[in-house]
Formats: sequence, C-alpha cells, structure tokens
Amino acid sequence: MSASSSSSSLLTNGAADSGMDLYSSSFKPNQQGFFMMQANNASRGIQKQKKMQSIARGAQTSSLVSSTTRSIKRFISNINTHKLIQKNDTVLVNVDDDIAILQSLDPQLHGKMGVIVDVRGDEIELELLPEQSNESEDDSSFDMFSALYCGSSSQPKRVTVPSFCVCLEDRVLRKRLSNA
Repeated sequence: MSASSSSSSLLTNGAADSGMDLYSSSFKPNQQGFFMMQANNASRGIQKQKKMQSIARGAQTSSLVSSTTRSIKRFISNINTHKLIQKNDTVLVNVDDDIAILQSLDPQLHGKMGVIVDVRGDEIELELLPEQSNESEDDSSFDMFSALYCGSSSQPKRVTVPSFCVCLEDRVLRKRLSNA
C-alpha cells in the first residue's frame, strides 16, 4: 500500500468513524469555500508583508541614544544617501544580511557610528567613533584588562565601507533632500 493510498484510507476511515462524510447532512459545502478564502487572505497578507519589507529597505530607520548628549539620534537609509553624504558627516554603518553572508564587509561594523573622512566614488572612509558604555563611566568597578584594552585603543579606527552601507542622521537627510 503506497503512502498516498494509506493517507486517503485514513481520511475516509476517520470520516467514517466520526460519522461525517461528504454525503452526510452535517457536511456544509460552504465550509470548503470558507477555508479557501482564508488561505487566499493569508497569501495576500504574506504578499503585502513582503511588499512592505521591500519598501522598508528603501528607507530604513535606526535610533541610537548618544551617551554623551543623552539625546536620541535617528539615522535613515535612503536611496539617495550616496548622493547626499559629505565629509565630516556623522553616519551609522548598516551592514545588510546579504553583505554579511558574503563576507564582503565585517558584520561587526553594523550599528557603529563614524565620521566621514573621505569620499571616493562609491567608497567612504570612516573614522569610527569610540563606544561609550555605562560600565566605563562607573569608577567603582575597575577591571585591569578593560583598562589595558581601553588604553591601547587611543587611536581611532578607520574603515572603508560602500556608500550604500551608511545612514545619515534624520535631520541632515531631510535638510539635504529639501535643498536638492
């Protein structure tokens, strides 16, 4: 007995055991249409969700809390970001999953902030801003290894990233888009 015939016999046996089959008075033909309608609505919902995701990729937003100013900075990735970036802009590095998988850019750069040092075509040289955490501000806890690590990284790190991997600050992007 094949797998398909065994599953069909289980279905007919299960229907016979429950006392409900296609010919019984308790079967409602509209139920099948209702389930098909639900399946169609579910597939439409998935299609809408995919469409919204593709729209969201065009303009991604991220929020960061700056520990020095205690304010929230919003960064937006826009299709025109590469045309609007300038030297000395503060940007947020956005490493997409596809780029991280291909290992064309270090995935640990994702979410790091930096200042643009140089713009060369489609590549941008950034000077990464030092990360400040609440642990480093707390003087009561002292870790010898973290002090050595912080002491050795006095020179800012410079990285080169593609222009489509950076996000401008919200207010800067809006201002430059309105002037363009």
